[in-house]
Amino acid sequence: MMATAQTNSPGANPKISEANTARAIPTIKCVDHETAAACKSFKELVDARDERLLRQVLGDRGHAQRHIAYVCLRPKVDAFSVIEFEVPGPETYRPPSSINEDIARYADDSLPTNRLFRETEEIAKKGIEDSIFMDFSDPPAVSQYIKDQWFQDHSKDFVYSLGLVADNLYQDGLDKGIAIEPGEWSMMAGNKGSRRHDPPTWFMGSYAWIERFNFQHGDVSARDDDQEHAHISIDPSSIHIHDKFENPGGSLVDYTMQINRLTGRFVEYFKIPDANGEASGTCMIFK
Repeated sequence: MMATAQTNSPGANPKISEANTARAIPTIKCVDHETAAACKSFKELVDARDERLLRQVLGDRGHAQRHIAYVCLRPKVDAFSVIEFEVPGPETYRPPSSINEDIARYADDSLPTNRLFRETEEIAKKGIEDSIFMDFSDPPAVSQYIKDQWFQDHSKDFVYSLGLVADNLYQDGLDKGIAIEPGEWSMMAGNKGSRRHDPPTWFMGSYAWIERFNFQHGDVSARDDDQEHAHISIDPSSIHIHDKFENPGGSLVDYTMQINRLTGRFVEYFKIPDANGEASGTCMIFK
């Protein structure tokens, strides 16, 4: 695999055999002066066989799901991001799980089978809630109201599979941290048994869902949304990232990023109290 760092055209990714995809070390060529500093740092880490970076870019050896990574070099500075995720195979998608409301409401608890059914469903529902919001704290960080609303928001026309999207930041050749957004991949139910290699898929992160819910309902559950948590959603054409973080000067930065899934073209926006900033370029795509 070879990838070329550019700002105005996508990285090249010649095909290689399926058996070696997970660990084939790419050859990086830095030809664009706008992203020279960032590309040099990325190339140094690849050439040094940095295991953490290679896992982010190439995925784990032998993993059944399809790993995709976008390496986005920021122009004129020594910084780049690696946005990575694994698209679940169609066979893993299922209808949403939920408690059978009629049995839960009217079941005679004197019957052990009814009592066991309700307890089992409640435990399963709580397990999914805790996982999708990464909420294992006591007391919970996310209210039961918002979790119930998340369950009710599922469409009968779609099937779902849990997943994660990670946004890794590198500055001056150093790993500066990772933002992880758990959530759900979805696809039209009719595509579940499709033999097509890439049926259309959508990813909605749990906090991206909370942000959308509050926008639609007048911030009714604003306290459930952690603004400094990554808010990530993916549709068939684009990746969307939104979060807030504190810069070295102490100001709160409102950050958004959008990536075209097909071409790798990206644009970033930075909003701070005194000024706004923008950067754009093209991510290298590794599949």
